[in-house]
Amino acid sequence: MFAAKKKKKGKGKVSFEGGGGGGGGGGGGDHSAISLKENSDPPQVFEPDDGDPLENYEDMFQQLYASLHAEHPELAGGGRREVLKAPTVASMGKRTAWTNFNTICGDLGRNVAHVQNFFCTELSTTSSIDANGCLLLNGKFKSYRIELMLRTYIEKFVQCSSCRRLNTTLIRNPDTRKLEMNCQSCQACRTVDDINEGFRATTKGDRKLARNASAS
Repeated sequence: MFAAKKKKKGKGKVSFEGGGGGGGGGGGGDHSAISLKENSDPPQVFEPDDGDPLENYEDMFQQLYASLHAEHPELAGGGRREVLKAPTVASMGKRTAWTNFNTICGDLGRNVAHVQNFFCTELSTTSSIDANGCLLLNGKFKSYRIELMLRTYIEKFVQCSSCRRLNTTLIRNPDTRKLEMNCQSCQACRTVDDINEGFRATTKGDRKLARNASAS
């Protein structure tokens, strides 16, 4: 009674092109790109026929979606594809250098300090930014792990949950004091969680204060 349906592709899922992020953390050569894909298959138009009412209803729904896609492609979102550069990561002794960090923050339209705080929190480390905008992470981290964290950041703080595009802004509401992500494409708005307090390495002074506190 029902026609076989095609399996839907994941819409707006963050993926990597070019097979980047191998075992090593070194840079150099061509790097992969972060690709946010949506279903690029054009909707199929089904001609309604006599028979089961439910089957005709599904045909009518498909016809309606096809018309929407043809007249308002910005709402249907078919064929939309966002491509970003993958992080360029290199090992520097006991530290990891993310050389195009400042460029990626600019492409995402996000504050450098916000992205830095997210990575330090997720990786439980500290970091600094040099004069060239390179993020220096204390510790050795593989490139695939940095890519994974970047994908997580995009999904949480950049990508619109409605239209799956990256054309968003992140501002703090002066009334609620909560971060709000506003999409410039579909005008959707949602509240996002604050990043947990960043990791701070324990110093000798901190350990001395802790011992004094426990002794008293």
